[in-house]
Amino acid sequence: MVKNKVDEEESLIRKNWDSAKEKVSYAKDKTKDFVEGNPWKSVVIAAAVGAASAIGIAALFGRGKKSWWNSFRDMF
Repeated sequence: MVKNKVDEEESLIRKNWDSAKEKVSYAKDKTKDFVEGNPWKSVVIAAAVGAASAIGIAALFGRGKKSWWNSFRDMF
């Protein structure tokens, strides 16, 4: 009885693992196609994500000293 339950759970895990691998592979292929078809748009998106991350980090670590805007302004 326990053996059957373990086998069922293992089967479910394998099925979910295979499904996850397919989804990741699909996303990888779609991303590759997008980047190859739109190189400049990809660069702009990456720069925007980087800038937003930098502003967020500056705001997070600059809270005790000054406002996030002053911390951001001082970076430049």
